[in-house]
Amino acid sequence: MPWYLGNAHSPTGYLTPDHAKIILGLRKDWTPVPHGLLWDAPDQTPFSRSAALAQLATELRDLGHVTGWRNEKFSFWPDSEILLNGQCIEPTDKLQPAFEMCGRILATLWCA
Repeated sequence: MPWYLGNAHSPTGYLTPDHAKIILGLRKDWTPVPHGLLWDAPDQTPFSRSAALAQLATELRDLGHVTGWRNEKFSFWPDSEILLNGQCIEPTDKLQPAFEMCGRILATLWCA
């Protein structure tokens, strides 16, 4: 099941149906839409997105849904930011990511 950050046109990642149910049971800010799930932090800043995803990841870990915690950080840039003529460009320090999150939660729940 695809999930979308804000008004993105391409999926940010994918959830299994079971993981989508878990997240929907924990959070009211994840919205089911016909084509998947939609989420963004209220103020739509990289910091608030990262903080909200870190809180969700910690909660999922504490509930036993995430194992093998390694505290690895993963930065995410939407396709609209890093694709140029269909080719992926290397993000630089001038291009702020949409969010950062623990890589293990990405590997466990989000398979982009």
